[in-house]
Amino acid sequence: MTRRRKSAKAQMTRKNLYKHNLIVNSYIGTAFKAMMKDAPRAANMEYLYYLIRYCFRNISLQKSHDLAQLLYQAILDCKSDQEILVAIFTFYKGLLAADFLPSLFTSDEYSQAKLAEIEETLTPALLKEKRGTLLVDVGSGDCSLVKLVADARNMEPVGVDLKDDIEWGKGSSMCNQITHILYNGRDLAKAVRAKVGTKQVGMIMYNHALHHFGSPEAIKHSLQEAYKLLPKTGLLFLREHDVSQTTDIDINLQHIFIHMRHVIDQHTTWDADDLWDYMNHHMRTFSAHFFTKDSLLRLVKSIGFRLIKVQSKVPMPYANYREISTTTFFAFAKN
Repeated sequence: MTRRRKSAKAQMTRKNLYKHNLIVNSYIGTAFKAMMKDAPRAANMEYLYYLIRYCFRNISLQKSHDLAQLLYQAILDCKSDQEILVAIFTFYKGLLAADFLPSLFTSDEYSQAKLAEIEETLTPALLKEKRGTLLVDVGSGDCSLVKLVADARNMEPVGVDLKDDIEWGKGSSMCNQITHILYNGRDLAKAVRAKVGTKQVGMIMYNHALHHFGSPEAIKHSLQEAYKLLPKTGLLFLREHDVSQTTDIDINLQHIFIHMRHVIDQHTTWDADDLWDYMNHHMRTFSAHFFTKDSLLRLVKSIGFRLIKVQSKVPMPYANYREISTTTFFAFAKN
């Protein structure tokens, strides 16, 4: 059957515009070709290999090469998003126990590394001043990080997520152990106050969550809501992508594949059709907006926050692994 040409508006799969077209059911190949159009085959293969190593870091080096080759060939053959994701699903589900590597790090090591990054950016002295106050994590997911940081610094953890964010935090026992708030994505201050009353909020953090608000306007509004919640000298911590070090296409592809792997691991009874139904909806409705380090600094300062520290993530020193997710940490205080 001949596929009808979509209108320019119908071709967009996100709520905001990017520098490239996001074509319905052919985003993966279109985006990759746009990003790597001037690169030789070896560079394209190398990129896909490290993308797979990042998003599917639990599989062997040989299988990572095999999956990268499968993905590269599918893109060359102009396969649709559905065909590509189903092919990856089939490949991943067909792996044997011997095809998986020991974890690069345990869940506890991963969480402790994130705690160390937060403490290095904010300094233990500043965090010590916030003992007994609320630590609000916007986009808390499974709530493990906010509980870990709060417990380490004698704070009270509060996790906040969108009402329709059903995957990352759904059914998490950690979220059931703390104050966990589901809200509409706009009225952050109202939603938190309705749940915690007049308790003082000492710190608010967004861990790779701010860009998911989808537009510069929505991001600014959320930061303004955070400013309302914080008292003078209250802390704001941001962990964000720095698009000046990469491209929005690259970060989108990372999101698609790492989210896909997470969904497969979480839903062991799903078949390829179940996965595509979910990922098709996810890719059509997911929205993001990425900043450069300098543009995000300007935005946060314009709201009234004072910069304490900004630093880039140091790549993890593992063999045959490259940290392709560019991350910058920001620490601010309310003036």
